Amino acid sequence: MTTQTAFDIATAFLDAFTGKDCETAGSYLAADFAFDGPIAHYKSAKDCLTGSRAFVV
Repeated sequence: MTTQTAFDIATAFLDAFTGKDCETAGSYLAADFAFDGPIAHYKSAKDCLTGSRAFVV
């Protein structure tokens, strides 16, 4: 069994996201994911990926 580090997971997420694979990117986000940034606020991974799609197409 291979244990992934936080770095491994973050890298895999960014690779998928910048590779325009939102489905795979979303699989790396926790079920209770939330994001509160200066211009965007998301209460779930699904909301975040939906709102971020414009940046990866």
